[in-house]
Amino acid sequence: MHFLGGFWEGLFFIWFFSIKDLPLLKSPLNLNDPKLAFKTILFVLLIGVLYEVFEFFVHNNIGRDPFDVLDTVLDIFFDLSGGAFTVWYFFKRIMSVKENTL
Repeated sequence: MHFLGGFWEGLFFIWFFSIKDLPLLKSPLNLNDPKLAFKTILFVLLIGVLYEVFEFFVHNNIGRDPFDVLDTVLDIFFDLSGGAFTVWYFFKRIMSVKENTL
């Protein structure tokens, strides 16, 4: 589930950063820019860590389950692997060969 969540988040952030008139960005990102891949992975990591913090509080306060470091590390790993697969899928399968300079 974390792999698919990271994949979905990656697709969302690639779409979000490719909006031409995004008011948060002064200049729109070029889809050929390697910064797009870096920002996508960074934001997938941010969402994954925030979810793990939420999961920590829920397990400690509601479930009374002990904290499991291995589960947290694996969840973040699968989030990042889903995001990395998104970047690979986008640059190698969605973009045409002419546009791909990465």
